Amino acid sequence: DRVQPSLEVYTIDLDGSGHLTLSFSEAVNISSFSLNDIRLQDCCISTNSTTPGASYQLSSPTPCTSRAQTQFDCPLPLAGLNEIKRLALCSQTYQTEDCCMVIDDNAVLDMASNPIVPLLGDCGFKPTTYTEDTTN
Repeated sequence: DRVQPSLEVYTIDLDGSGHLTLSFSEAVNISSFSLNDIRLQDCCISTNSTTPGASYQLSSPTPCTSRAQTQFDCPLPLAGLNEIKRLALCSQTYQTEDCCMVIDDNAVLDMASNPIVPLLGDCGFKPTTYTEDTTN
């Protein structure tokens, strides 16, 4: 198998405790997963944002869990959730226009140790579903 996995969709929930759900094109090895290789940023360094050019490198002391080998749920730590809100990423005003994900190829491997197809550059990948912060 030489087929690299890719991110198909992701959802981000900024309400309450906050979490991120990632869905991949094929089974991936959760033990190889590194949230530290994923960044949220303003899409295409947009001027349609409260903080153009802002970005936040994700991290979490709590490991992600796997619903299936193709889908991970990742809690967002309170400090990270507050920083995302402070930077106005994934904001109520612009929702998905200032909420793009960039992924390094080190983020996760599939079951045959193929790295994920990276999502790099100024333009990232927009969430499929977005839940805005109502708790502020």
